[in-house]
Amino acid sequence: MGNYRAIGAHRRLLLTLTACLLSYQVQAADPAVRAADSEATSDSDHRSLYFESDIRPIFREYCFDCHGATEELSGGMDLRLKRFLIAGGDSGAAIEPGSAEESYLFSLVSDGDMPPGELKLPDDKIELIERWLIAGAPTLREEPESIGPGIPLSIEDRSYWAYQPIVAQPSPGGDQPRLAA
Repeated sequence: MGNYRAIGAHRRLLLTLTACLLSYQVQAADPAVRAADSEATSDSDHRSLYFESDIRPIFREYCFDCHGATEELSGGMDLRLKRFLIAGGDSGAAIEPGSAEESYLFSLVSDGDMPPGELKLPDDKIELIERWLIAGAPTLREEPESIGPGIPLSIEDRSYWAYQPIVAQPSPGGDQPRLAA
């Protein structure tokens, strides 16, 4: 009898997944939904970009292993704060706020010279960096006076769901009687 219940649960799961996929396909085929998606993408393309919420996560994913996570920084370049980018490393200033063309860091990532190796920044991330530089390289808040070694968690990092406290949720159905097995 146990196998029967397991087969039934798998069948219900497959039916639910199939219904979700069909619903998604119907929505994706609807011109109104496609237009709304396009509008949302267009709106997000014109929003303000900030170091903490938009640029630092790119650096964290692609660059911090050499330029921020270790005590010895490759090329003397620390990408953890905007002011470190302006101060630069062994090759001078990494960014010129207001100009992507004059920013050494931008030329390195757009030419594919950084990061080294096979893993390169995708075009959409390079474009975000370019837009951020052209906008003057804004930050959300004043940067800290000092920062210890390694990669500290920022306010934006702490807002990620995994860092939120666990909160007990009421069970769905509340006081409904359970079905006998």
